[in-house]
Amino acid sequence: MLEAISAIVKSSNIPVSADIEAGYCEGNLEKLKCNIASLLKTNVVGINFEDQIIKSPGHLCSIEEQSRRIKEIRLIAEQSQRPLFINARTDIFFRNNDKDHPKLLEEAIVRSKDYHKSGANGLFVPGLKDPKLIKSLCQQSLLPVNVMVSSIEEVKQFSGLGVSRFSTGPFPYIQSMNALRNFVK
Repeated sequence: MLEAISAIVKSSNIPVSADIEAGYCEGNLEKLKCNIASLLKTNVVGINFEDQIIKSPGHLCSIEEQSRRIKEIRLIAEQSQRPLFINARTDIFFRNNDKDHPKLLEEAIVRSKDYHKSGANGLFVPGLKDPKLIKSLCQQSLLPVNVMVSSIEEVKQFSGLGVSRFSTGPFPYIQSMNALRNFVK
């Protein structure tokens, strides 16, 4: 992954942000710190860093654990004297049924506040689609909120709600592969 990120940064004329999932560290804080130090040497300026436990799909790091990990990332960036935008991704909505989203909003707000105190610069909430919940989160979050969209219609729908950034996630890739399959048929 470091080789791929480094090649992208070297070939780009614009700043590069990398999706590092949960840090490729299997929950080991020392390995995370080593990985972040190596990543910063590639000259990326931002990361998406998720709270999902990779080897345990559907489970999230506790708020305290994820906050501790974000603090370490921020510390390493400061010690390296490298600017780093930490887009803290929470999979709280992504991994739960839409009907459960209203009762999960408060936890997302707490995560936002703790991640902010720990040094995160943004909050990414893939899976959250309810305009009322998005607006409420944007109003209560201390961090700019990033949502995942699958269409320009969703961008238009969510634009006035306080969303700071839109991500397309895997949707362009999925649409391209579907178009290719249909073309080949």
